[in-house]
Amino acid sequence: MGEEGQPPVVEPDHPPTLEQQNPWLLRQFFSHSFVALSSYGWYVVTAIFIGVIVWRRVRPLFMKWKKKKEDEQEAAEFHKNPDVFISRELAIEAARQRMQDEYSRAAAAHAVKIKELEEKKQQERLENMEAQMRGEGRSRSKLSTATSVPSSSSPSKPSGKAKLRPEYNPLMGGGGACGYRPARRSGGGG
Repeated sequence: MGEEGQPPVVEPDHPPTLEQQNPWLLRQFFSHSFVALSSYGWYVVTAIFIGVIVWRRVRPLFMKWKKKKEDEQEAAEFHKNPDVFISRELAIEAARQRMQDEYSRAAAAHAVKIKELEEKKQQERLENMEAQMRGEGRSRSKLSTATSVPSSSSPSKPSGKAKLRPEYNPLMGGGGACGYRPARRSGGGG
């Protein structure tokens, strides 16, 4: 130890300079890879490009072959053990039934909701009609305009001509093959 007034000297646990030594195998791999890539880079890029094109063409055939093999394996397994097939079919049927029940519940709830809305609309119509009969005027609802009875006191004009079709509008076009088409504009012609 040192003297009584000085703290004891502690030696460090690590070396004074820290250098990371890469493994020899890793250095050799990267140096050889870099040399090969710099020498044959375009060949590698071309090979990757051709590989991608070939894979795009071969992949559907490969997937079809793989699916066929899986189906054959599944059929062989079902042939060996028909209970697996039956249990699978029962599980599929149970899932279908659950989905159908869920759909039926949703459809029933929707039907009830639609029926309530129809009853509400019918009630509003009746209230509006009663209000008009009492002479209270129009209601705030938009439905009263659609169901309002025209008053007999307003004079209606007698129409001179009978309309041919209510959906016909000459301004809308689409009258058939006899419509006017202007000539196509073409440039030139001196």
